[in-house]
Amino acid sequence: GYGPAIRYMFEVIRTEGPFIGIVGFSTGITIAYTLVSLIEYRLFPLPFHFAICYSDFILSHSQYKSLYYLQIRIPVLHFVGNFDMVISEDETLKFAGRYKNRLVKYYPGTHFVPRSKIFQETILDFIRE
Repeated sequence: GYGPAIRYMFEVIRTEGPFIGIVGFSTGITIAYTLVSLIEYRLFPLPFHFAICYSDFILSHSQYKSLYYLQIRIPVLHFVGNFDMVISEDETLKFAGRYKNRLVKYYPGTHFVPRSKIFQETILDFIRE
């Protein structure tokens, strides 16, 4: 499971923070979501002001099911690749539904992080809000 990775990330947050946001791609964002969910469940103040997600999805293993009951409070920007054959649009939109304050943006591409200027500007505008 993700247990060792989650423990490691909590240690990094504790020792290297503060951090203003969290960014993840594909499986990486599932780890980030797990962190944020655990923080929300324990009612600790959220250490992040935003999340940026690329090709995100909900973990299907029953071990993680309870993490998806609670809606997350922090604002999140989701990027969906129009031609992503690894993570479908439906999977990403289902994941996006776990956030109360979400913005979904599409990019013309597959399973990668878009880096063109227009997407960089979108990210900067999102963070500034």
